[in-house]
Amino acid sequence: MSDCQWSITRLVRGLDNEVTLLGELNRLLPLAPPAGGFWAQKHEYDGSYLVAPLTELGHWLKGAWVDLSSTLKRLLGYGQGLTPSGDDFLLGVLFALEGIRNLRRGELVVALLPLLGRTTDISAAMLLFATMGHYGEHLLQLGAGESEILNRAVTQVFEYGHSSGHDILCGVHFVLSQSHEKNIWL
Repeated sequence: MSDCQWSITRLVRGLDNEVTLLGELNRLLPLAPPAGGFWAQKHEYDGSYLVAPLTELGHWLKGAWVDLSSTLKRLLGYGQGLTPSGDDFLLGVLFALEGIRNLRRGELVVALLPLLGRTTDISAAMLLFATMGHYGEHLLQLGAGESEILNRAVTQVFEYGHSSGHDILCGVHFVLSQSHEKNIWL
């Protein structure tokens, strides 16, 4: 029997460093957004399409009732690639909601699960695991309190795919900025 090492795939602690992480994302996200990613779509190509679902999601995060199914339908499968940008964004949203221990995360999961057939198989699997609280190693390291580990983790998440890492971090940033009463999303 060979030695097999398993990595923890669940967020053990919350995002104890959320203010530091938010500051780091405020600084880094605008620097070099990948072409075709969520950021570029929002700021350059298709911003008008994203205004409504992002506004609704922001209202929901602040406690308002929103038809989450309708909102998610406009984000799920949005964009190109094996994991479309909207899906990567939603992965970041799920991760951040879990990280800050947001009690409404379950509502998002319930609304999202029946819609997973609207996206690619790879993306649906990624989101399914996220709904169960399982994430990649580098994403989990975003919860590390030490700034050196945090900086390395942000850089490593940025390197996921062509735009996936950046898109995931956009989702994390969206939740953290909303939870800190900053109605600005870069």
